[in-house]
Amino acid sequence: MRVACRLEVSYADPKTFAEHNRQYWNSSERKAMALAPEDYLVSTEVREINRIY
Repeated sequence: MRVACRLEVSYADPKTFAEHNRQYWNSSERKAMALAPEDYLVSTEVREINRIY
């Protein structure tokens, strides 16, 4: 089964998405979940955009 989803993630500080993503994957809380994304994800795609107000 293949499922596609779109998710918008934003942060209120000047760090980049890559920095936040790295911080998430290196967090002790994430490691405690003991889940391996490669067991569940076929592929991922990241598209960074700038919101215009």
